[in-house]
Amino acid sequence: MKTTQLQIPISFYQYAQHITVEWCQDLAQTQGAVGEELKWTNRIRLQPDCPSYHRDKEAMEQAFFHEYVHKMFDFAGREDLSADERLVDICGHLIHEMLATAEYGVKNGNR
Repeated sequence: MKTTQLQIPISFYQYAQHITVEWCQDLAQTQGAVGEELKWTNRIRLQPDCPSYHRDKEAMEQAFFHEYVHKMFDFAGREDLSADERLVDICGHLIHEMLATAEYGVKNGNR
């Protein structure tokens, strides 16, 4: 399976809100997590690769999409779904896999 180089954004818009993505060196130690969605401040915080907590690129991408799904469900008014960690993780994996393996080009009339 061929994969595409993805980049984790530093910011993006969702539901007309500006969301920033921050790298926090001690997130794993202080929060016991590799990612955190801060609902009321429109931020996503991620644990980067560091000597005390190794994170490969795919793991950091997956953490981003996991936190993005929390944000997506929250903006959709579905806090109940956002609270379902198993569902959030599965959705994050599905979005990540689709984008990482997407092929682009001219096919069937697409330009």
